[in-house]
Amino acid sequence: MIIKFVGTLKNIVGTGQIEVNLSEIDNIDKLFKFLVSKYGSELGRELLKDGKIKENITILLNGRNIRFIKGINTEISIQDWNKVVIFPTLAGG
Repeated sequence: MIIKFVGTLKNIVGTGQIEVNLSEIDNIDKLFKFLVSKYGSELGRELLKDGKIKENITILLNGRNIRFIKGINTEISIQDWNKVVIFPTLAGG
């Protein structure tokens, strides 16, 4: 699975993209727990508030916004070609 980080998340993680091959990551919640354990609580604070995805964070799983699937409980099939993109929503004019 390829995970891409955009904006400030890229700075926290230290790279724009990582690849993980962990069969036990079968949903977004488990993916977030893995990422926070690997990259620290600062990433957790950027992504989550009270165990829920922050409103300003967008997560795409193979191009689909997980808010319209099952949110943090969205299942991830165990396939090498999965792509997750995580980014803070930008606003302004």
